[in-house]
Amino acid sequence: MRLSGIAAALTALIAQPALAADRWPPGYAALAAYQKGDFAAARLALDAELGKCEAAKPDADQCLDLLLALSNVARAGGDARESEAYGRRALTLAERVLPAGHPDIAASINNIATALATQGRYADAEPLYRRALAMRHAALPQGHPDIAAGISNLAYNLNAQGRYTDAEPLFRQALAMREAALPAGHADIATSHSALALNLYAQGHYGAAEPMFRKALAMREATLPAGHPDIAAGYRHLAANMNAQGRYREAEPLFRRALAMREARLQAGHPEIAGSYNDLAYNLILQDRFADAEPLYRKALAMYEALAPDGHPLVATALNNLASNLNAQGRLGDAEPYFRKALAMRAALLPEGHPDVAESINNLAFNLFDQGRYADSEPLYREALTMREAMLPAGHPDIAQAYNNLAFALNEQGRYREAEALLRKALAIRSRFPESHPHRIDGFWSLAVILQTQRKAADEARSSYREAERGAIERMRSFADFDAGAQAEIRKYRPIFIGEVRAAWDLARAP
Repeated sequence: MRLSGIAAALTALIAQPALAADRWPPGYAALAAYQKGDFAAARLALDAELGKCEAAKPDADQCLDLLLALSNVARAGGDARESEAYGRRALTLAERVLPAGHPDIAASINNIATALATQGRYADAEPLYRRALAMRHAALPQGHPDIAAGISNLAYNLNAQGRYTDAEPLFRQALAMREAALPAGHADIATSHSALALNLYAQGHYGAAEPMFRKALAMREATLPAGHPDIAAGYRHLAANMNAQGRYREAEPLFRRALAMREARLQAGHPEIAGSYNDLAYNLILQDRFADAEPLYRKALAMYEALAPDGHPLVATALNNLASNLNAQGRLGDAEPYFRKALAMRAALLPEGHPDVAESINNLAFNLFDQGRYADSEPLYREALTMREAMLPAGHPDIAQAYNNLAFALNEQGRYREAEALLRKALAIRSRFPESHPHRIDGFWSLAVILQTQRKAADEARSSYREAERGAIERMRSFADFDAGAQAEIRKYRPIFIGEVRAAWDLARAP
């Protein structure tokens, strides 16, 4: 089961490429609506202006700007397919009125790519990002900021595919270019520091990510007015990285600070405020404070439903998070209808095969599994696995998670050999993570449990427990003190140490 949202999985942030062309023709009230989070009003206003522009001077640059802005607003409003359609209209206009290789043609291609990525069509988006980048390399002087933006967009897309090591050098290249071309403290430099930190986070390099998050935050605090949304974003990034290190109590006040800043600066009901409720709630869950988290998740859900009463991916995410919280409290029957509603909404709003649909199928299966309905969970786990294998590159962590979940559903039905084979496939992916990464720990732990359940290969079960134990101990070293967060972490991994003792006992008793 997974909680959706930025704090729950920071990779979600880097799954959404940077806006390709966030230009707004001057003087439009649509921009104010957009900044308030009222995407429907912004879109209506822009559509009206586009109609006037196309009637008066259809080939004007202003019409292109409007189409690019509409593409961005539609995506922000949850309609990625309409975003793609506006992007394609912008590209048609740009190619008709501009010389070959013009930067605005590249910007239009980037918008289409970003719309495709938002739909989960990362493989379709990649060649478009590469095409736009090649055009910028050809048309612009070496080191131009737009080239750095193109490199960054490609890196975001690779990251979304789980190709973290391919993305990392691109993030570093974009950062170096921006530091060379832009004045110290420029917002794009801070963004590049943050993007690289997010990439390192996704690889489990939390210690390496932290100083980069801190640097990005310090730059934003030095150059932006107090309470600026980018400063709030910096606090939540740093806090989420602390969460991953088990420093939950340190992270909590940072999440609260980000929330307070957003509540003070943004209009009541803004989606970023709801996002901060989600972040804080997830932090409380990590501290086992499930009852404290529940009202925050309900608040976020109410805000999203008020913004988008007819449904939006953010509403589905909020439903998923609330359901996950109820599930964690053992209120399995209460959680199930929320999981089903989130799945129905995502299936209706998102294209077939979208990763968020697979996530919802997986989470519903997890709920049924927890209810002891193992046979009911199995086909859902298989469907989620099939979708992930079709949409994601081989070796993606979400595929490993799907192998793992299906394996335990089979194990509970006594189908041990099938379960073991799946867990070995999951471990082949997860073992590539750093020793202390939770995915790697869980991979060895899961295999050890299955082997022990079958009462076979006691020596391998013991060695698998030892690998998991080494990772757990390495994670414990990241705690400065044996505080509540450290104690919660060691409770989480206590079964590994118990299992290792039992495996040693089995080995000693073996003939």
